[in-house]
Amino acid sequence: MLFRSGLFYFKARKWYPGAVQRFREVLTDDPSFTGRDTVYYYLAQALILQKRPAEAVPYLDRMLKEFPNSPLAPLAKQSFETTQAAISPK
Repeated sequence: MLFRSGLFYFKARKWYPGAVQRFREVLTDDPSFTGRDTVYYYLAQALILQKRPAEAVPYLDRMLKEFPNSPLAPLAKQSFETTQAAISPK
């Protein structure tokens, strides 16, 4: 239920602080949740949209390492590379 609430806040309301809170609760309160790849991805995207890219990178990295075959992996990889490049010193 928390995941669906987070997705609602992310997609329908575009209220990213609410989405972040619910996605983080899923990760802490339900370690056996089967859609963790999706949680990591949307949590990272919500953080990026809040201009918090440094917080997003570890979630994208973890998603790619734990779920390399996820349908979201190509999007996560692109987002990881773009976000990593944006926060890395030049």
